[in-house]
Amino acid sequence: MQPTVEQRGEISLAASGFKLTFDLLAPSRGSPHEPVFFKSRATLQSIALGESVLSTFVTGLLSDLTDLCDRIDGHINQLVDHQHIQGNRIVPVESRAWVPLDLGIVIQCLSGKVRSEGEALVGGFAIRIMLDIARDPHGKMVGAGVVGEVKVQEAFHFTQAMREYVAGFERPAPDVHVKQ
Repeated sequence: MQPTVEQRGEISLAASGFKLTFDLLAPSRGSPHEPVFFKSRATLQSIALGESVLSTFVTGLLSDLTDLCDRIDGHINQLVDHQHIQGNRIVPVESRAWVPLDLGIVIQCLSGKVRSEGEALVGGFAIRIMLDIARDPHGKMVGAGVVGEVKVQEAFHFTQAMREYVAGFERPAPDVHVKQ
């Protein structure tokens, strides 16, 4: 079922020790010819404590969420497709950092091990998540965050849910006819 404009979306990504949840509000557009924006509360929850540890509001273009999914899926494919060993050392593989329009959150996929087993991918990778939690007296961002291991299948569930949420709102702008 596609979400309707009135629906909210809660989409989570679980990692070792924490869970990131986007509580997405219905996207908005100022006019039919403007881009679609999203608003969300991003919360990091400690799995051990069972409570929210860090939280901030995040806003950006709806297409930013698709870009996040592309980066995560692309990172997984990069881990599978390439040999990351040179000589006796492992070469780190990191995605570019994902940052939405308002700079309220930074997500970056880090090194890991992913392999094919039959039709499925198994393994995982590290992920770094930083939230903008305050401003210092000079107006500069103060961030806090976590790094943890994400299983490949968990990452795929997250990107699939996020893509389904976005698809429910990525409709072409309606034609506007001006009477003369």
